[in-house]
Amino acid sequence: MKQYKILSLMAIALTMIILDSCSNSTSSTPVTSGSGMSAYFPSAKGTWWITNTYDTDTLGNQLTLTATDSLYNAGNQLIDTKNAIIQITQHLMNSGQPADTSYFYTSGNVLYNYTSENPLDSKTASKWLAVIDLSKSSWTIFTLDSVMNINGFNFNVKATFTGKKTLENGTISLFGKTWNTKEVMMTMNMTMTGEILGLGTITVIQKMEVTMTLANNLGLAKTVTYTTSIDPQSGYSKTGSTMIVTNYSGK
Repeated sequence: MKQYKILSLMAIALTMIILDSCSNSTSSTPVTSGSGMSAYFPSAKGTWWITNTYDTDTLGNQLTLTATDSLYNAGNQLIDTKNAIIQITQHLMNSGQPADTSYFYTSGNVLYNYTSENPLDSKTASKWLAVIDLSKSSWTIFTLDSVMNINGFNFNVKATFTGKKTLENGTISLFGKTWNTKEVMMTMNMTMTGEILGLGTITVIQKMEVTMTLANNLGLAKTVTYTTSIDPQSGYSKTGSTMIVTNYSGK
């Protein structure tokens, strides 16, 4: 039904705030370059990554390839007094899909993303949000408690978006090299409740967990995402995806 589709699209849209992010030689020594957030989020103009995204089952097995993307740092732009990194994402498996542009900057141990706390409301202005803080074991990115009118129906949306460090010192092997890593998990919990004529009170509950592997001198090397939802249309569901870097060129 149309009303259920609206709820599902709103739930998906809210998750978009989560970070709108090759060598032939071999080495057994972990690649290391510097410290702080900038070492885990390369900002030099011309740096690029190629990533593959796969559907993932609940056991973590990678299934169908769903996307191949190209990310590159296009330069810098002054935004709200910050010298932002402009990062462009091209969708290589779907040339008709417009490129995405995201803005980041790093300061000390913190990665900031210029985005809206409420992507469901186009009137909500963007601002700098601290999305990762390597100096802390846990942090709050934002909380949301808002009433929105969709097609004449009012929905109360409550959401929390938090982060935590899950691994201080790890490694990952890519392109014949071993990279030192840190791991963080970002969690979004959301409840949407609305009155729909003829259906009564409708509630949609969604939880998204994104585990991010940050590699020193490489950047975001891997993400594993699981989304669980409970809604009147499909009941309980759980879906997963894995993104991994397949090629990289630093500057």
